Amino acid sequence: MLAAACAVGVSSTFSAPVGGVLFSIEVTAAYFAVRNYWRGFFAATCSTVLFRILRVLLVETEVTVTAFYQTQFPRDAFLPEELPIFSIV
Repeated sequence: MLAAACAVGVSSTFSAPVGGVLFSIEVTAAYFAVRNYWRGFFAATCSTVLFRILRVLLVETEVTVTAFYQTQFPRDAFLPEELPIFSIV
């Protein structure tokens, strides 16, 4: 349970489910059962997708500091319309 919670927290923060699972394995367990890899990855992926969807829907602007040179990078990693394609893949 602690490893899954760690994976969910790290993956939601950094939008990296695989990194969250690997970090949770490294930090929380001396011996880690292989069956828990998929459980942790599933929980981390669900939390990352949910966090990104809520962020797209609720946050309008993403300005926390004033930039000297403005850039125009895409704000979101994916479009909500792409989620069915991601689930198929």
